[in-house]
This record gives sequence, structure tokens and C-alpha cells, in this order.
Amino acid sequence: MAEGLWSVFNDLHPARNTWGVKARVVRAYMQPKFDNPNEIEYFTAILHDISGVRIQATMRIGIYNELEEKKKMVEGKVYRIKDFCVMENTTRTKTTPHEFRILLHKQTHILDYEKGDFPMIMYAPRDLEDIALNVIGMVVSFQPPCNVPALNTKRFDFKIEDTNGIQISCNLWGDYMNELLSVLEQEIEKPIIVIIQLGKINRFRYSAELKVSNTFHVSKVIVNETQEIFQNFRQRLGDREIARARQLMSDETNEIYQDFASGKAKVRSIKYLNGLKDKGLDYWVVGTVIDIMSPKGCWYLACKECYHKVYAEGDVKRCLYCGEETVEDILRYKIEILVGDDSGCCTLLLWNKQCVALLGKTANQVKEVEGDCLNTIPKLVGDLLIDKRVFFEVIETPNKNVNLINHYTVGRLTFDEDIFELYKQKYPTNNKDSNTEATDTLTECSMNTPIAEEIKQEKDVKGKGKCNESPASEATVDGVNSEKCTDEDNGQSDAVYTSKKKKMKLRKDA
Repeated sequence: MAEGLWSVFNDLHPARNTWGVKARVVRAYMQPKFDNPNEIEYFTAILHDISGVRIQATMRIGIYNELEEKKKMVEGKVYRIKDFCVMENTTRTKTTPHEFRILLHKQTHILDYEKGDFPMIMYAPRDLEDIALNVIGMVVSFQPPCNVPALNTKRFDFKIEDTNGIQISCNLWGDYMNELLSVLEQEIEKPIIVIIQLGKINRFRYSAELKVSNTFHVSKVIVNETQEIFQNFRQRLGDREIARARQLMSDETNEIYQDFASGKAKVRSIKYLNGLKDKGLDYWVVGTVIDIMSPKGCWYLACKECYHKVYAEGDVKRCLYCGEETVEDILRYKIEILVGDDSGCCTLLLWNKQCVALLGKTANQVKEVEGDCLNTIPKLVGDLLIDKRVFFEVIETPNKNVNLINHYTVGRLTFDEDIFELYKQKYPTNNKDSNTEATDTLTECSMNTPIAEEIKQEKDVKGKGKCNESPASEATVDGVNSEKCTDEDNGQSDAVYTSKKKKMKLRKDA
């Protein structure tokens, strides 16, 4: 309802141009031309009235530059605005749901409002289940920033969660990610609360999933401020704020952590892997990087579209896979490393994603420091890799290379301290040496651990390959006692044969 000479935004209509309103500036920014991002066209402000209703106000940049400094709107301040036009909101970038927008011109009067009785509703975020322009949430997972060559920028993907436990995916582009990244890099243990003001809601075409993104030149990202809205959000989080037992992890690291916590991750020694011949391996090994085995350097020139190798044709580089031509040097990692544990060693092939995770630098960033090292190993890469202890997930069948060292391809990897600590706590028997007789005594509870299963299989092999010292001793396979084994009666074949017969009989009886 209007207050004397002053109206509220819901009363506005285009039939007159002598309106007067009191409003607080929620957001103020410069809007460039649509076809020329380097040329500013409008000054734009998002205003809210005494009832919290929002509207978009614009002024041509030439008029704005002629204003006195005190008449230039500042975020958070309240102004009395009189004599302006009301128009239909048909702009390309709609930052409010209001059907109209305000056009400020040379005859518009802008005066400060100094009284402190005007409400301050800067963000007005809603729960994530609602489609809204302003969202607030606790960052629960994130991916490292990735380059988007086609747009010549970077994208940062993460997820936030509201006080109801609802999660939504978000991404920030370009400079909008900087503040949030700087907070994440500090590795603070308290939850990271973020507000995306005037964001854009994207819906995936083939699913119901929503994603919040920044709108260029419009959105604002606020992280871990001391304002009341952040304090209220933390209070609503309650125990969930304190219950974070570990620091924020990336999406992939969090997934790996859950695999280890649930026992889904199968950890084996390198010796065990080298003895396998079956296809479709899905095991983890924990080993130390001994050396870098790549004979032709650690990166290659890649296509910016499909990331396959490109070949130089004069000044132009052509991709034989998709036919794309480029003059840019886009480098991607491909590194073979020698990894060892107490049981043996093998070579692992790492592609770009795994190398960036290990090194913390892209190939182009290393090139800026070390120079062009297409056929050599940069010193920086060696310093960052050698002696690093890592969990590797082996995803392919081993192939023998020319040096007769088993060769595998890596799917995922992690060197997160929390996962190492979880592994020690969950599998205490793994601290024993699986190659010694000290591991022969396995408790019932430890038989379900990955290394315990490996030890048991190794014991079976040893039991089949030699006879017991005492003629009264018995070889036990899967809980079934085999025939006694002595040197005179060739116990190896008898024990194996008898064990198989008894296991077949047990299956038949079942």
C-alpha cells in the first residue's frame, strides 16, 4: 500500500511517469552490450521496497556518468527515487519476477534516505526445493576447476545443501569462482556457507535435475560472512554443522571415502595383482611412486574438442580423430610411473585427470615454469611425484611390457589423509607383512578384510605347494579338512584333489 507520496512496487504501472518510491539497493552493476561485452550500455540496480518486493531499475551509462557522486546508487543503501518511467520487463536478463522495470532518466531525482526504519532484505534466499534467484547452502562437495576451451574460461562445479538436507548442483564461471576457491584452499574445518545472489536456474533437458549458475555481470557470490542471515542459517543447521567428522572433500574423494568405509574397495598387494590373469580387475593398491617411466615425456599436444592427439601440419595442428584444426598448444598429461610396495612393483599409466589430481597443476602450467619439455620429464613433475604414497584403483587387465614389468591403467586415485587413516582403523591386520608366517593366525572378524582374503588365498597356494612338517598335521582349505599329507605319498596332488572332491560334495549336498 502506498505511503503518502511514496508508492510500493506492486502499485506501479506505465500510465504515469511521476512515481515516487523508497527502496534499498540490493545489487548494483554495469550491464555491457549484448553483442560487445567490452562496452558498457547500462547501469542496473535491483531494488526492494518496504514490503520486500523487488524490481529492476536501469539507467543509460552516459546519464549515469553525469550524476553527482552522492546520487550514484550503492549496494545496501536506501534512496528516495522520484520521477521515473515504468516499462514492461522485456530485457534479455530478467533478475526479478516483476512484470515491470524502472527506467531512470535525466529528470529523475535520487536522494538518500537516512532514517533507519527501512527493512533490509538483501538476499531473501529460499530452500533449494524452490526455484529461486537467490540460494543459500553449505558446500558439501566440489570438483577442481576445469578449463572450457570453447568459451575461453573456467568452470567450477560444486554442491550445496540447505537446512532440510536438500542438495543442488551449482557451477560458477570465470572470476565468480575466485572467492569461494580462496576459502576452500584455506582448508578451514568449519562449514562453508555460500549465497549465490541473483543466480540462474538451469534444468537439464533429459532429467529433472536443477543446477544453479551465476549470471554474468549480474550475480554476486558471498561466502562465510558475519551477517545475520549466515548466523541464522548456521543455527538452523544445528548439530549437522559440528557433525562433519572430516574436512570438505571433492566429489571423487568423497566417493572413494565411502567405498573404503563400506568395504566396497578391495585392496590388494602388487604381488597379488601380478599373479592374476583374469580380466576386468577392480582392485586398489597402495604404493609409493619410485620413478617415472615415460620415454617420450609426460604430455602430448591434444585436440581442444575431443582431447585426442593432434599432429602438426605446418603452423596448424590437425586432429585425425575429429578433423578439428587449431593453432593453440593444448597439453594433456600421459605419464607412466613405477610404483612399489613391500611385495613387488609394477608400472601404472596415468592420464590427464589423474595427473592433475596428483600434481595440482595442469600441463600448460608446468610448461610455463619448466619450458617446452615434450620429450623429457620436467624437474617439477619429478619433484611432485617421486616418493609420493598413493591409493591407486586398477581398472584394466595387466599387459607385459618390454621390461617384463606388469603394466596397468589407473581409474581413480587418492592420497587423502582421512582415507589413509580410515584404512588403518578399518583394516588393522593390513599392518602385518602378508609374506610372513605371522599372518597365518587370522581372527574370525578379520577374515572379511581385503588383505585377509588375499592372505588366505596365498595360504591355500602355499598349502598346496608343500607338505606339513608334522605327518599328523592337516591342510585346511575353506574350512574343510583334506587328507593327511606326507613326503612319501605326494601330498601336494592328493590334498588338492581331495579338497576339490569334498567341496563338490558339499555343493551337491546343499
